[in-house]
Amino acid sequence: MKMVVALGLALMVATAAAGAPKVRQVGPKAKFKTPCKAFAAAGNGDVIEIDARGDYTGDVCSIGRDRLTIRGVNGRPKIDAAGKAAEGKAIWVVKGSGTVVDNIEFSGTAVPSNNGAGIRLEGKDLTVLNCYFHHNQNGILTTWDVGEVRVEHSEFGWNGHLNGLAHNIYAGATARFVLHASYMHHTVGGNAVKSRAVENLITYNRISQETGNGSYELDISEGGKALVMGNVIQQGVESVNEHMITFGMEKTRPESRMLLVHNTIVNIRPNARFFLHGPAAMIEARNNIFAGPGELNLRNAALPPGNVRDLEMRFADAGAHDYALAAGSPAIDAGEDAGEWEGKPVAPEWQYVRPGCIQARAANGRMDAGAIESGRNDAAAVCTAPLPPPAPGKKK
Repeated sequence: MKMVVALGLALMVATAAAGAPKVRQVGPKAKFKTPCKAFAAAGNGDVIEIDARGDYTGDVCSIGRDRLTIRGVNGRPKIDAAGKAAEGKAIWVVKGSGTVVDNIEFSGTAVPSNNGAGIRLEGKDLTVLNCYFHHNQNGILTTWDVGEVRVEHSEFGWNGHLNGLAHNIYAGATARFVLHASYMHHTVGGNAVKSRAVENLITYNRISQETGNGSYELDISEGGKALVMGNVIQQGVESVNEHMITFGMEKTRPESRMLLVHNTIVNIRPNARFFLHGPAAMIEARNNIFAGPGELNLRNAALPPGNVRDLEMRFADAGAHDYALAAGSPAIDAGEDAGEWEGKPVAPEWQYVRPGCIQARAANGRMDAGAIESGRNDAAAVCTAPLPPPAPGKKK
């Protein structure tokens, strides 16, 4: 009887060990020479570590396992598509759920449909941290009903196509889209950020065309709930579209509401409009700066208290896209009580300081309007997002 019990315990231990998540290393001296070979061998919940010293040019594939954590080590590894695309869609077509991608660079995706992506999400729940997407047709593109798409401390630039249908990020109709502490810039033809999600949280980012020729800076196409807080949003002179921010223009969900609070919104394009919104989509503006020429196109004839209209663009160096407040700015001490969002008080805790970085925001007396508080701030910059805790596996 004791022998039977011992054998049973040994079998249970061996089975558990065989199914336990593993760390699989990729690199010139590792077992797996390319990420796609590691993905093919992986089990659910595994960690894939990609050594930045390897050459992964043209290594494109689909990823089918769930709860993978894929991270770059020894620097940031670059995946250059070099004219290839998995399934004619992307560098990585993520079909698994609960995927975390940390510290990877994606570039060079182009397909005949002009819709190639760095990452195409077809599974559910994607988290992207500390990554760089550039010179693709889309940075990230998702299908519908993919759960939550979360992007933090990442950079997207020079993605898009001149047909206007490819974007830095395009989140399809899904439950939730979160964009936090990221730098979105220089879109080619398309939008800097496009989302059809039911709920959108757009916080502490820099979304700017600068010298780019993109279209909308922020396009929340189907309305829903949207909190847009603490962002620097800028439209450049080369923008192909006169509007900057759209809400509910392709479809308007019931009770669609955007709260636009403590943003610095700058236009330098002639004949521009700041907003374009559907007839049933409500935009509430609190404590924002609207700088430069152009028509606001909000429904209110007058700006609500706390918002500032600054035609003179009184910033530290507007020509160099430095939108810190200059002395004498009308935004200093202009903020009002920001009110609530979803039943909770809303006020900015952070401010954007440089690409991918934020720092704690503290008012010097009354809070300023806009995304950046005036005066000296010695708070440390936070430039990377930590990995989330591992998702629990299913109990057997």
